[in-house]
Amino acid sequence: MRANLALFTVLTGLGVASCSKNPDDKTIAKELVGIWQFKPREQLPPDKIEDNTGAYMTPDEQVFQFGPIAAGDDARGDFVEYRHIPEHTNSADHSTMKARWVVGRRGRWFVSSGKVELQGSPGADFTVLSASSKALRVGGWLFPCKDGCVLRPLSAVPEGARSAQDR
Repeated sequence: MRANLALFTVLTGLGVASCSKNPDDKTIAKELVGIWQFKPREQLPPDKIEDNTGAYMTPDEQVFQFGPIAAGDDARGDFVEYRHIPEHTNSADHSTMKARWVVGRRGRWFVSSGKVELQGSPGADFTVLSASSKALRVGGWLFPCKDGCVLRPLSAVPEGARSAQDR
């Protein structure tokens, strides 16, 4: 009985340690390459959702496309962020704005000390809390969910997003 309890304690401790450890930079860089979807209006706390503020309102969907990190001295990859802005009424002139896709950010990305840095967007970095091919749990200024926001993989950029204009 004591041996079983000791074995259970050791295995539980190892399981907790492995689950609570953030992934290393190489794991993050490998898992991040691809297309990821985030639905802010479903995950953000209500006080973080902005409505009727024009182009800067909280989108109902964000899609992040992370290209592979190129070999060489800079060790960076390309990224594009697409935002789907829902239909809304402009609070300034009360006009109705149709739903539309816009390009939110684009630039280069790299991983350093567990943080994904998006170049060309000051302060736009985030921490990868856990990474797998099925979900990324992320946190930081871009993703202010209480226990981390979840990004899900997509097989392709949505058709409407591909024709989006830079804002």
